[in-house]
Amino acid sequence: MLLEAEEKLAVKPCGEGLLKGVLDELGIKASDEFVENEARGAYIFGPQKTVLEARAEHITYEKFRGRGGGYIINKEAFLSLLMREALEAGADIRLGAKAIGFEMKGTRKVLVFREKGHEERITYDVVLGCDGYKSITARKLFGLKPQEVVSCLQYVVENCHVDEVDMVRAYVGRRWAPLGYLWVFPKSDELANVGIGVRGASAKEYLDKFIREKRELFGRARIASVGAALVPIGGQRERIVMDGAMLCGDAAGQVVPITGEGIHLAMTAGLIAGEVAAKAVEEGDTSAKRLSEYERRFNERWGGTIELGLLARLAFEKLPDEKIDKFLSLVASGSIDLNHAVQVIDGPDIGPFIRDFLRADPDFCLEVFGSFLEEVMENAGRKDA
Repeated sequence: MLLEAEEKLAVKPCGEGLLKGVLDELGIKASDEFVENEARGAYIFGPQKTVLEARAEHITYEKFRGRGGGYIINKEAFLSLLMREALEAGADIRLGAKAIGFEMKGTRKVLVFREKGHEERITYDVVLGCDGYKSITARKLFGLKPQEVVSCLQYVVENCHVDEVDMVRAYVGRRWAPLGYLWVFPKSDELANVGIGVRGASAKEYLDKFIREKRELFGRARIASVGAALVPIGGQRERIVMDGAMLCGDAAGQVVPITGEGIHLAMTAGLIAGEVAAKAVEEGDTSAKRLSEYERRFNERWGGTIELGLLARLAFEKLPDEKIDKFLSLVASGSIDLNHAVQVIDGPDIGPFIRDFLRADPDFCLEVFGSFLEEVMENAGRKDA
């Protein structure tokens, strides 16, 4: 049984960008049913006019999921496709059915949910908590506290003017988005997802200001729809498995903290958790020890990337705007190899990147990674505690 609290799919706003390697890794074939545009690269705009151009053909790092670029998808159509496959496989899917709590009935575990105004109960062997950053499962079953989050706001903008529809755009630095970034993901030359993630500032204020300033993009534009959400950026939860239960996606904090990427991680988690749950039920052992296979396999794929992304985010947040521009210029000029920079996000092998950085500007590298190493030590101290 799959319970979806919303009455429809894809209510949560999303940039809807997907690297090609995501579909390849998960065995899903791209189709016109959900692909709306193909992206062949990105422009990253610094706060002081530096622009880093990263095109797919420039990236040769073999393990990069974005080799060949990516897609801008229609997420509702994509989820509808997956839902149809689940229905064909025998799933009982309930839209507008919200989990509200958990009980014990003798030795049986019971999930309490509300559907169409009525409270229902169902016994279960394994529950997968894929219920977002406000996860009822994490809070009421695992007893976990709220996560560290970033506020995100997105507009779907019509009648804009995108001259390179195959290039996504990101804007970084406090000028554009304090402690976050701003994005433009074009679906066509006249339609784009335009959004922002910020901390300690008004997302709407900065996003509206950006649209007013960028007359060349949005001079005649109209906002067709608005969506807002909180996205966890504090790293993976300290516990994602217990007897009879697993957490996946935002509920588990499975988001790359430096980029906010979550689709690929959530789908990997769901795939592994589903396989482990099915085998565990077959074997009659749904203990935390048995289900820990899910955590081990997920961490083999994503654990290092999430940890490095968290430390990189903490170090990045300390840089003033002029230093962010300085860093982007080192990559744009080739002083830091683009492929080595990509490895930090997708590797996570930071060695080649640090070697490039030291050769290009030793003092700046030590300045940046001095705070980075400080964060490493602080993080190690928190784990020891």
